[in-house]
Amino acid sequence: SRVRAVAGIERHQQSYSQQGVVCNVSVSEGHRDTAWQSFHSTGPLAFLPLFNGDCSIVWSLDDAEAQKVLELDDEAFCRALEQAADYRLGEVLAASERRAFSLSHGHVDDYVRPGLALIGDAAHNIHPLAGQGANLGIADAISLAETITRARHAGRKWASVNTLGRYQRQRKGSNQLMEASMTGFKRLFGNPGPLVSEIRNTGLMLVDAMPAMKNRLVRVALGV
Repeated sequence: SRVRAVAGIERHQQSYSQQGVVCNVSVSEGHRDTAWQSFHSTGPLAFLPLFNGDCSIVWSLDDAEAQKVLELDDEAFCRALEQAADYRLGEVLAASERRAFSLSHGHVDDYVRPGLALIGDAAHNIHPLAGQGANLGIADAISLAETITRARHAGRKWASVNTLGRYQRQRKGSNQLMEASMTGFKRLFGNPGPLVSEIRNTGLMLVDAMPAMKNRLVRVALGV
């Protein structure tokens, strides 16, 4: 964020020592208008549906493993990708140019200054394993807009720190909780131990068998 940098606001960052490998791929069985995700000890792999039937992938891998994947030729990459996805979407027929970005998480101490408010990735970032970064940014924008609108209707100075601080109080705790949760999930799914795997899988099956709990988790993830 150039605005954050110019304002001199520091974001405390911690690296996951992972890379997110991204590209678009064509798959033989189509995405069926569904986002697919599989979890591995090296990190999660997500297939996100695109309008033209292709998928956008985010493959989270430890730094060394990500470098190996980036060095594969197109054919070898497609074979490795479909295997990692357990052939859920059939064969990977083609892949676009691959890119990678470092994965980290962090937060600024203060979202606001006089006449300035940071939202989304400018204020915080999390692991992409649950795809919540965009949702948090949208929730920030809604909260900030509501805060400013209420202040203007009440005739208050909407750009003051006191007013903008209400937006920060509404959002910072929720964002920090989601950041901590995603870091916890990353560590949980990245632990290859058999006992941890058994507990993790049992927990997921229990949640899947409890519609009320599952719907509650979905609503929290959607920011409802």
